[in-house]
Amino acid sequence: MGEFHGNQHVGADSEQAPSWDYEDLRHGVISFAEEHGGPPTTDEAANDDRFPCLATIYRILDGGWNELLEDAGLERGQVMEYGPEEKASMLQDLRAVLHSQEIKYLTSRQYERHGEYGKTTIKETFGSWSEACKRANIDAGEKYGINCEGPRGGVLDSLQELRVAQLLHERGLEYEAHPEIGETGWISDFYIPVQDLWVEVNGFADSERPNARDFERKMRYYEEQGLDCVVIESPEELREELDQR
Repeated sequence: MGEFHGNQHVGADSEQAPSWDYEDLRHGVISFAEEHGGPPTTDEAANDDRFPCLATIYRILDGGWNELLEDAGLERGQVMEYGPEEKASMLQDLRAVLHSQEIKYLTSRQYERHGEYGKTTIKETFGSWSEACKRANIDAGEKYGINCEGPRGGVLDSLQELRVAQLLHERGLEYEAHPEIGETGWISDFYIPVQDLWVEVNGFADSERPNARDFERKMRYYEEQGLDCVVIESPEELREELDQR
């Protein structure tokens, strides 16, 4: 049975998440630098209350993390200073996301949703998205990818998502694929309006999710906002839950 989060735990009167913009990020890195003697890395920012989640950070940034630091009058961060071990870890993470999603091509959008590092970090470290995928010995998708087309059109990110979409289609349930969760910058896998239910498709084995910290923060947001969410590992788990509603 899927793992549930949401309005069965917390009332719907929780505080709304703050709205973030570029100036918030700029003031955040300046404040961090004053306190710690240097600018934060993206990983440090994602775990600091002065900043939103990584997904929101990269949604706001057009020019990348180092451009933000330069705009704040700070030195460039560690993106260009990663050594061989960290670069090897990035390449392994690219392969892990590709395999976990059961897809042939990896787009930067897919990686942004499931990977441990920011896509901008990957691009700046290896020069481009295609070069990073080449170094990881995997195929890079184009901007919108060559993935699975859902039964009602639209691109899905994996065969697992396709099976879930087929189940909902067969049941005649309207759904949204990859809807934004409020203004958080996070994206859910599916939203079923008639059930007011959010669905996260978990394709990772225990302890192998590359973006575990960010995913945990997303789950807490579901709970704090009183949003009904189920995390499933297979369409069968969703089928069982729908049968009980």
